[in-house]
Amino acid sequence: MAADDEGAKAAVVKFLDDIGYDAVDMGVLKDSWRSEPTTPVYVSPYWGVDKNKPLTAEQIEGFMSAPGCVTDKDKVRSLLAAAIRHDKMFGMLGQYDTRSKRK
Repeated sequence: MAADDEGAKAAVVKFLDDIGYDAVDMGVLKDSWRSEPTTPVYVSPYWGVDKNKPLTAEQIEGFMSAPGCVTDKDKVRSLLAAAIRHDKMFGMLGQYDTRSKRK
């Protein structure tokens, strides 16, 4: 999570903790790009599919019904730290949408 308001972050962390989830604080709002499309932490660690390998039609179609997988906070932190900012942050979304012309 990223936010400029520490009180708001604390409230969200408490809520997530109350419902059984961990939160990872990635800093202030201007650092939220680290979780945008094309960054290592975006979708893949929770989907359980290696996006560096070609996706099968079944994987693409099954994205919305995928059960997901647990990813620990240390892994999320390392993926956030590995993010590199570039000019195509909208990036690879087209490869997951079979109707998209964006590649």
